[in-house]
Amino acid sequence: MDNYKLKDITWMSKDSALLSLEPKNGNKKLDFYPGQYLSIGFRKFGRPSPVRCFSIVSSPNSHQLQLGIRVYGSFTKSLTKLKPGTNMFVMGPYGNFVIDEEQDKNIIMMAAGIGITPYMSMLRYLTEERIKLAVTLVYAARSTDNIPFYEELIDLQKKNPYLKITYLISENIKTVGNQKFIKGQINKAIMDRITNNYYSKYTFFICGPKGFKETVVEILADKNVDKSKIITEEFTPSTQLGSDPEGETINIPNVTYGLSFLALAFLSAFIMTIDLVRQVPKLQNTSTSTPASTTNNSSNSSSTSTNQSVPSTTTNTTYSAPQQSQNTYTPPTTRVS
Repeated sequence: MDNYKLKDITWMSKDSALLSLEPKNGNKKLDFYPGQYLSIGFRKFGRPSPVRCFSIVSSPNSHQLQLGIRVYGSFTKSLTKLKPGTNMFVMGPYGNFVIDEEQDKNIIMMAAGIGITPYMSMLRYLTEERIKLAVTLVYAARSTDNIPFYEELIDLQKKNPYLKITYLISENIKTVGNQKFIKGQINKAIMDRITNNYYSKYTFFICGPKGFKETVVEILADKNVDKSKIITEEFTPSTQLGSDPEGETINIPNVTYGLSFLALAFLSAFIMTIDLVRQVPKLQNTSTSTPASTTNNSSNSSSTSTNQSVPSTTTNTTYSAPQQSQNTYTPPTTRVS
């Protein structure tokens, strides 16, 4: 799976970085929809590293793959120390956090922190293809000093007349140009202001930490927004959780553990069945015995009994223990950073 190599790493803010990968096979590149994500890994001291999931930042039109990461745990810190040219495992794409141009005519993108990453792929693609789709991006951050892709977002807004961006800043605000800022954290009043209290015409995309996602979903539920109009993606420090069409989240490490457990249980049941099949004939042979036969000859003058004995036959049957399976369970290497 070493189908990509690391091109370079660029720091976007004090705790977020941009990984740029390029194909090893020249012109061959990965096909994906804007908003999807990948699983990536590398080799450390000759052994495969754990695998983590990150949203694709680059447009499908780009030859290289770009991934936005929040540098938080041991895995992401290790990524930032890799040298250009390092072989990378790239698996995917995954996820359905994507725009349906037939259904999603008016979109509000709710982003918090590094949750901006899948939107960058969407906005780049929409702008490059000149797609006439009305999009409002609401980007929540702690301060204007720590906003990944800030300068690029300003440039995209200039190029795309259908794109509007509002920054929701909870602490320090430094105004830049004519950018629109709102002081505070997400709440019903701010959502009413963004939507003009007209929720039904929008499709809402939500990506960010768990608390941010839950707050926005609760507000939309109170406004009776149809569930089909709420598309969510949840980020955690160590892995990305992708949402399924029913709105349930799928934890990739837990799915891996679950499938491994089922495989182990199936293997154990199979071995026990084989063992039982081997034992049944032997138990039947042990419990079966041949009865002795008696013949009585009678005459008018005397009665003579002749006992005919059948010699016993001894079968030396030795029990051979079934061979233990050589398949041993190896837990997945994925761990929380």
